[in-house]
Amino acid sequence: MKYGQSKPFLLGGSFIFLFLTALLDYFTGNDFRVFVLYYLLIYFTTIHFGKTWGFVFLVITIITGFSISILLHNPLISPSAKYWNASIRLIILAIIVEVTSRRKTTLEREKNLRLQLEKQSQELFSTNRDLRNLTYSIVHDIKNPVTIISAFCDILKEAEPKLNTEQKDALSRIIFQTQRIFEIINDLLRLTRIGTQGLNLSIVNLSEIAASVSEELKFVYSNTRYEISIQPQMYATCDVGLIRLLLTNLIGNAMKFTIKSESPKIWIGVTERIEKSGEKVYFVKDNGIGFDQKKSQSIFEPFVRLHSPKDFPGTGIGLAIVRRIIEKHNGKTWTSSEPGKGTTVYYTLNLKPDLDDSVTRSA
Repeated sequence: MKYGQSKPFLLGGSFIFLFLTALLDYFTGNDFRVFVLYYLLIYFTTIHFGKTWGFVFLVITIITGFSISILLHNPLISPSAKYWNASIRLIILAIIVEVTSRRKTTLEREKNLRLQLEKQSQELFSTNRDLRNLTYSIVHDIKNPVTIISAFCDILKEAEPKLNTEQKDALSRIIFQTQRIFEIINDLLRLTRIGTQGLNLSIVNLSEIAASVSEELKFVYSNTRYEISIQPQMYATCDVGLIRLLLTNLIGNAMKFTIKSESPKIWIGVTERIEKSGEKVYFVKDNGIGFDQKKSQSIFEPFVRLHSPKDFPGTGIGLAIVRRIIEKHNGKTWTSSEPGKGTTVYYTLNLKPDLDDSVTRSA
């Protein structure tokens, strides 16, 4: 039965309840304990039918209670006491109506807000899904012609001895930009996949992963000798594949932006500081070129670059990938930096291991 159809039935039931309560009130000699039944009736009508009906039943209740007290002749109770009794009941029930109606309004507002949030959440989910699908489709559509261009560049490269200096320079530029497009495509695909893939959680030794990633990246920056300090026995509950990608981007950035330092140093560890939520704060720190801290809010956006790509090549998506991975782990990430004095990237991983054996321990 719908609420609109049941409303007359509920109102009729409320009047019957009022009549029965009045009879009980009469036969108990206007006992104040019966007042609880009046209170329940007023509360019920106000919460279901609103403030107006609450006051209607309030008036009927007061008239009924006062009439009963007049009809009952009790020489021990003075007329003034009866008036005071009726007045006290009126005040208490009026307060009940007001408080209950406000509570009803608050509940309805919360319900509407919850419905709006659910609707917006569903719309946001659909929009993000469509954007991911669109990005994935566009990237794949771009990848095919770029692959063809790259193949033709390889053919032209075979004829490089026959080309003049200007033609060789143009071919080198085309090959370089093609490789750059491939890097951007791969990073965009990686960024898209992070949003769609599930988490395979385990208790991970971040120290071992950081050491492995550092060794691999030293081959990329083989002309520079880095002093890398990794805090031992750092553990966290996370997705081992995603956390490896995160550390690859963070350590890679640290190596890239310290390459011009006289003595490049990188520190990887966890601070003694604990967030209010109980999260440990991990960090990757370097003594590289640094940047203006005022721009720290923008560096996690895709394609945002604070330095010239000629000096520090890259796609500008690495830190966007880092932020997406951290968000996937319900964590936060932020930076501390100063020009010429290096950069520290902090992050938290707010995923706790389950009490069962579904979370395994891995390197």
